[in-house]
Amino acid sequence: TPQPVLDAVNQYYLEYRANIHRGAHFLTKRASEEYELVYDKLAKLYNAQASEFSHAKNASEAINLVALGLKWRKNASVVATNIEHHSNLLPWVRLEKLGLIKLKIVEASKEGLFDLSDFEKAIDSSTQLVAFTAASNVLGNKSPVAQIAKIARDNGALSLIDAAQSAGHMKMDFKKINADFIAFSGHKMLGPTGTGVLYKKTGVELDSAIVGGGTISDASLHDYKLLSNREALEAGTPNIGGVIGLGAAIDYLSKIGLDNVFEHDRKLVKKIMDGFTQVAGVEFYGPSKIEDKTSVVSFNVNGSDAHQTALLCDSLGKICVR
Repeated sequence: TPQPVLDAVNQYYLEYRANIHRGAHFLTKRASEEYELVYDKLAKLYNAQASEFSHAKNASEAINLVALGLKWRKNASVVATNIEHHSNLLPWVRLEKLGLIKLKIVEASKEGLFDLSDFEKAIDSSTQLVAFTAASNVLGNKSPVAQIAKIARDNGALSLIDAAQSAGHMKMDFKKINADFIAFSGHKMLGPTGTGVLYKKTGVELDSAIVGGGTISDASLHDYKLLSNREALEAGTPNIGGVIGLGAAIDYLSKIGLDNVFEHDRKLVKKIMDGFTQVAGVEFYGPSKIEDKTSVVSFNVNGSDAHQTALLCDSLGKICVR
């Protein structure tokens, strides 16, 4: 965690710890301003509008907010892939078990790469949402996100991208990608834990899956009216200090440049793969070409249990693997 991120979080808790959008005193005014400023930073980093972002605990919660907030049509289907993180698979499996949707799966190649024609075959008039990862957390492959989002759009379907593995590791232009929803986690882009983000394209409708304080414009004992802006998606007191810390992480990454981060990641990946080719019995998973990879390298040491390999890496070299 970069020192400026820690400094920003500490400054909030030590100097102006107050709730946001509640009260008129100077502490809540400053807290609200610092919190709102993070939306502007997100918008600048990803070429979007500040009003299109809302905060959640993590990418998992952001994806679940979409699953629970969409109005599902009768006989609707969701198209996902076989390389999704559980966070972008289990919400759709649950909806299928509840009888609300039918789940269709697009299969990736052994290297985790996609043939776009498979999406064209799977997406039809019943498809309400296409949910897919921008980069696999296991195989390290990159998905053609803009092309898949376009196939969904051309068929009248919405698109959701799990960008947890890519949002802080490579440049992303949300307007060019043109997806309806994009979810990612702040802790994977140098921010504090508990700071997720949901991007919702202007004009896309999404009900509030969680209601409570801060989400309503009016309420009575038997009725309520939700706010029309993003605050309707942020029930209760958020992780204010964490979000402000995420803003500092965005400043830090912006100063370095995401293109430079990506190139640095790529150099590390090449160094790892070049080194492993000199070791007998190491098998790689995922894309074989460096240009198809992100910053994840999956491998196996033949004849050694994966857990044992991990323990050896830790005890012999202080190397942390999963």
